[in-house]
Amino acid sequence: MKTIHLAAFCIAALATSLGAAEPKGLATLKKEYAQNAHPDEAARVNYVRMLADLRATLAKRNGNWQAVDAELRKHPAPKNANSAAYTKLRVGEWTSPRHGYVYRKDGTWSMTPVEPGATHGKWKIAGNQYFDGAGADMTKYTIILLTSKNFIFTDGQVVFFEKRGRE
Repeated sequence: MKTIHLAAFCIAALATSLGAAEPKGLATLKKEYAQNAHPDEAARVNYVRMLADLRATLAKRNGNWQAVDAELRKHPAPKNANSAAYTKLRVGEWTSPRHGYVYRKDGTWSMTPVEPGATHGKWKIAGNQYFDGAGADMTKYTIILLTSKNFIFTDGQVVFFEKRGRE
């Protein structure tokens, strides 16, 4: 009997979380963006930046940031993005929520601080695709935003965020 109640509780909890209302700020941003029938790249970049700001705010408050990630995944950089420009932007020091990294012009990266035994690998960019890995194991990601200060990319499920420099 307890098993049935536990199963019913789990199903109800899952249904509640799946049906949770999207954050008010997200609904507002989506509505404003949708008013532009044919948004250009500048409008997309602005929208993605606003979504990223909202996501950061919601994550700090333990809000529904997953809904924002779902929206971010719908707005990747153009497939024909300038690979050379993106590659130039990627070079340098970046910080994820967990680690610092240095990305070099020669297509290699290292976790910082760079010292013997530090995690390292290779990277490259082709259009809006970002490849990262060690050895022959390269993982493909889709770039959502790459600017001089922010790098947002996804593997199709998880959205990753990096900021320029060390924190």
